[in-house]
Amino acid sequence: MDAQPALSSVRTWISSELKKLLPADTSEIRSDTNGVVFQDWTGMTQNGLESIWVNEDMQRAINLIAAGKDPNGGVKFKKRGAYAIQKAKDLIEARRKSAEDALKVSSGGAAFDVKKLVNARVGTTTTCNAFLGVVVRKTLAAGGLANRTFHSFDLPKAGGTAWNWYPTPEKSPKPGDFFQVGTRGGTYLHVGIILDVNDIIWSTAEAGQGGPGSGYDAIKRKTKVSGNIMGWIDVDAFFDGWKGSIADVK
Repeated sequence: MDAQPALSSVRTWISSELKKLLPADTSEIRSDTNGVVFQDWTGMTQNGLESIWVNEDMQRAINLIAAGKDPNGGVKFKKRGAYAIQKAKDLIEARRKSAEDALKVSSGGAAFDVKKLVNARVGTTTTCNAFLGVVVRKTLAAGGLANRTFHSFDLPKAGGTAWNWYPTPEKSPKPGDFFQVGTRGGTYLHVGIILDVNDIIWSTAEAGQGGPGSGYDAIKRKTKVSGNIMGWIDVDAFFDGWKGSIADVK
């Protein structure tokens, strides 16, 4: 096998820092059991995630109630599902009462319509994008570069001229690069970071490895097949001018 070319300083720094965080193929940093480290690398906490998941379930319950369906069908965070549904019912009732009170004092008031509370765009929060944003912030700081806005779930926009659609005949992703899973011109699904490349098989670091169905979120080592991605950010170009130290990297 031909020797692999040496990595640039910024690639070496990113991959080595993430391998310190996730030293083995089975490494996992969970929001519920490794809270301090998880927060350092995602900016999120278990309590914060639970609050978000409850609110998302509440909105899904409202959507189903408005459609005349069972609100239990919208629950993803089962641990606090009953609480989320009750919050949905309480909000609907409060808005109904407010509308009825307004009608009592003004003939111009509008009758309550629960469908006005529907939000079809409610999502399911995990931390894959937050993790990538933290890695960018840490890398900028380590390389003496100014912090800047990073659209961590829209890598084509965030990467600018450093973004590459996959496949590109002239080049391929390398360790340290940021990849996006999704459909060009369609839905963006996931983001992560490449640690090692072995032909078309990659070792990666990815957050969002849990979610409300698991009751926690996690950062893990994963394996990806290159054809499953829509593109990547070339970190050499994205962190151009990086002046960090890799003296302690082994």
